[in-house]
Amino acid sequence: MGCRRSARAKSFRAFRCSKRMHYEVFTAAIAVFLRLGFKKAEVALHYFFYLSSISSCNHKRNYHQRFGESPVKNCPPERIRNFVLAGHAGSGKTTLADLMLFKAGVVGRRGSVDNGTSVSDFRQEEQERKSSIYSSILHCPWKDGYFYFTDTPGNSDFCGEAMNCINISDLMVLVVDAMLGIGPGTIRAWRQATERNMPRMIFINGCDRDQANFDAVLEAIRHNYGMNVCVPYTLPIGSKGGLTGVGCVMEGVQGEYADRAAEFQSALTDAVAESDEE
Repeated sequence: MGCRRSARAKSFRAFRCSKRMHYEVFTAAIAVFLRLGFKKAEVALHYFFYLSSISSCNHKRNYHQRFGESPVKNCPPERIRNFVLAGHAGSGKTTLADLMLFKAGVVGRRGSVDNGTSVSDFRQEEQERKSSIYSSILHCPWKDGYFYFTDTPGNSDFCGEAMNCINISDLMVLVVDAMLGIGPGTIRAWRQATERNMPRMIFINGCDRDQANFDAVLEAIRHNYGMNVCVPYTLPIGSKGGLTGVGCVMEGVQGEYADRAAEFQSALTDAVAESDEE
C-alpha cells in the first residue's frame, strides 16, 4: 500500500512540475510571437516544442535548485546576450552549443551529435542525419550574465532557418572550422549580417585536430573580410594535438606567442580607436 502511495506521489509531483514547465515555455513562446509577428512564428514554435520534448521534471528541478526559480529575473538587461550561431555545415555550431550548456551547468552531461545525445539536435531526423535541420533556441546562465542563443543549420537546403534567426538576433557568432575553413554557409551568413549592419564575431573551431591549421584559416578570413576588421582577440596556445589552452591578446600572452599577441593587441586597439563612437 505504501509503495502505491509513493508511486502516486511521485507521479503527481512529475505532473505538477511538467505543468509548470509547459506554462513557462508557453509564456516564453508567446513573448517571441509578440516580437516576431505571426509570419515568423515558426521560430517560436520550435522554441516551445524543443523545450517541451527534452525537458524532464528532474532536469527542471535540478536547474531551479542550482540557479534559482528564474535566474534571468535577477540579471540586469545589459548583461543579457541574444546571439545566433551561424556558419557552414559541419563547422561545429551544434557541438559548441552543447558545450556551452554543459559548461554552464544546465545539463549534467555534454551532448554529442555523433552519439545522438545532442541537446540541440534532439529530433529523430536530425539524429539520423547527424546534422541540424531546424533551428534550436537555447539559453543558459553564463558567469554574471545570461545567454539566449540559436543554433542554426548550415546546409544550404535549410538556409531559411538560419536567415530567420539572424534577423531576430542582436549578434552573430560565425563558426568556422579550423580544418575546412570558409564555406558557402560562412559566406552566406556573413553577407546577411553585413546587410543588417549586425555585430559579429568569428569562432575558429576544432583547433586541436591533427589536420587543423589555425594560421591558414585566420589568414583566409582576414583576406576575405578585412585585415583591420578581423583581428584575433584570443590565440590558441599550441597547435593540433599539442593545444594546451587559449590566451587573450589584451591580457598578454607569455612565451613564444608574446610577440604575435602584442601585434594583434596593437591592431585591435587601433581598430577600436578608429571605430564610430556611436
